[in-house]
Amino acid sequence: MDFRKKLLVLAASGMAFAGLAFGASGDACGTPVNTAPTQFPPNLLRLEGTAELVTDLIIQCSGNTLAATTGQVIANLSGAGTLSITSKQVSSGPAVSEATLQINTGGTINLSTGVITGGTAVYYSGTVTGSSVSFGGPGAIGTPTGPVIFPATPYFIRVANIRASANTGAAGTYVAESLLATNQGVVIYATPGATNVGYIPSLGFATPTISGVNNYVICTGNPAKAPISTSFAVKLAENFGGAFKTQTGAGTCAALPCTETNGEQGSYQGGGGVGTANSGTLFQFAFAGTPNGAGVTTTPVIYLPVTATNGPLTLTLITSLTNTTPVSAAGSPIAGYAPITSANGAATAIYDVTATDNTVLGENVTVVGYVTANPGFATGAQAAITVTVTPAGTGSVNPTLIVPNFIVVQNPALTLSAFGVCQTSLLFPFVTAAQGFDTGIALANTSTDPFGTPATPGTCALNLYGTGAPTPSTGITTGPVANPVASGSVLTFQLGGSGVAAGFQGYMIVTCNFQYAHGYAFILAGSGTTAVAQGYLALTFNPTGAAPRGPATPEALNN
Repeated sequence: MDFRKKLLVLAASGMAFAGLAFGASGDACGTPVNTAPTQFPPNLLRLEGTAELVTDLIIQCSGNTLAATTGQVIANLSGAGTLSITSKQVSSGPAVSEATLQINTGGTINLSTGVITGGTAVYYSGTVTGSSVSFGGPGAIGTPTGPVIFPATPYFIRVANIRASANTGAAGTYVAESLLATNQGVVIYATPGATNVGYIPSLGFATPTISGVNNYVICTGNPAKAPISTSFAVKLAENFGGAFKTQTGAGTCAALPCTETNGEQGSYQGGGGVGTANSGTLFQFAFAGTPNGAGVTTTPVIYLPVTATNGPLTLTLITSLTNTTPVSAAGSPIAGYAPITSANGAATAIYDVTATDNTVLGENVTVVGYVTANPGFATGAQAAITVTVTPAGTGSVNPTLIVPNFIVVQNPALTLSAFGVCQTSLLFPFVTAAQGFDTGIALANTSTDPFGTPATPGTCALNLYGTGAPTPSTGITTGPVANPVASGSVLTFQLGGSGVAAGFQGYMIVTCNFQYAHGYAFILAGSGTTAVAQGYLALTFNPTGAAPRGPATPEALNN
């Protein structure tokens, strides 16, 4: 067994060597004054998190009483199942992580905050293996390089920036940490037990919910101008206080953020990204099904608020997972909202938790959005847009870990706005193309008018009920009604002469997928002086999507 493997075995069985740490010959810590984590509650870890920051482990030592002044320190996580340490890898070669050991001589500690001030601090980088991290081992890269130096005068040990993959643990369990110091394979100090540095209550976030969904019709759309209706509201909520985290936490540890303030960053930040987080807690909104392609002249636009707030909780819309620059609402037709760019029917938006209060239990916030579309943006009905909301980022751990980081959460897609067709139904109570008669039909698309009505083209379908009806007799969209009826135009044809329904006699219902359709029928038999003719207006019923029109209410047309 090589030296490194031997030390890992010692780390895993540190309690077996605890008696050696306090023998008559002394140890590398001398007499421990206190273990600070007994004053600090363990960090609450989110079950879906893969880079959850545990509380720092702080030990006050009276001073090294051994002849040996150097050695190696190993921190080991236990409990809550088998948790892997996922502190970021910050250099190649020997895989050095952001996990940091601080040896402070001559400083003082604030027992209520865990802040160590004054004195001289030396920092060592850790090398991660499974659920253990070692500092100062042979060949390890640290600051300084080489073994850990244990001072003879009083000093503090602080282990910081240890992250764990909580999703391999279990809800309702603690994560504990113990330390072991060795010199040439001999234990020279071991904590007398493991200290709880984390607790996993449950998943951090409730399943997002949807409310306030408004559906629209393509003929009127939902233009981005007043009066405009909100389209949906997505609610995000935490399952326990502190699940929402800002990047730096709610306070400071001296000049640096610390874990006791419940931020995503660690208590010590050094070069190369040591201890840092990319952002606060992130949430990704993944939209799908945005209408595009054939039959869609302009793609609908999704607008989201640049900030969403509820009490102390604030979510800020940012540029991307790796760029926390806030998105601007400048130039947007909807005040305080920004458009979300879509491509091939998909769009993504990222929100960053930029303010929170960890003392508030069950914080939640609702993101209210708009789906806007020009009137007549499509020629047919458009299925509902969906959005899937999940914590972000996700992906592999060392060395490409993005902090914060989560497993891929299988939240269901939420159904947003759909766009149906505007429809006008016309009843022709008597038409005939039998016994020498024929019926001329005129279908007018009057959506072009002097009142500001959106001009919308559309198609019509014929539904025949009576004697001699063709097969099929309903939903006929061939022949003279195969092409759209342009706005401001009239489509005319003969029922029998066009070949649509020769020999038919009965009534006909025409459905047109545009508003303000009107119809006229002209029944004719014979010619010259013996001709018989009669005309009438079709009855209009069951209109959908049509708003009142006229000079008194022009703006109502854009609802």
